Amino acid sequence: MDDQSRGPGGGAAVAFATVEPSLSRASARLVETMRVTLRHAQEIGAAVGEAEGAASRARAVAAAADAAASDAELLMVGSEVERISAALAAMPPRTAASATPLERMPSQVAPPLEPPPLSSAVSAPAALVSPVTQAAREAAMAAIAAAAAGGSPAAAIAAAGAP
Repeated sequence: MDDQSRGPGGGAAVAFATVEPSLSRASARLVETMRVTLRHAQEIGAAVGEAEGAASRARAVAAAADAAASDAELLMVGSEVERISAALAAMPPRTAASATPLERMPSQVAPPLEPPPLSSAVSAPAALVSPVTQAAREAAMAAIAAAAAGGSPAAAIAAAGAP
């Protein structure tokens, strides 16, 4: 393959050519191709804008959760993140042979199940959960619901009366 058939990234370039009987038809076809390309670029720009907005909202929710958390809770979360990260780092990489059937053929399996409702997150018997932990879970669920509804997680936590 010669250098002229390579794309800007070094890979093989994909191109097509058509021959039109007149300059005006060729020009019209070129303008239409440019319009389609511009429309695709605008759609990509809109998708990037939505993704940036979602990331910004996620950062705001995370900052509100960090601000509302006590030092002990932050320490506990940090240790859990380290523990899980270490466990994931110790796992061997997945190969096609070790993948589950769901990982091998995601388009040929049943549609994904709906996630359980938030209320099912607090399912431990009351005798096993301290009142402080129960209140913290309820405040966290209220913050998640408020963030999903576009509200203020911090206000939801305060209204739930978290410790």
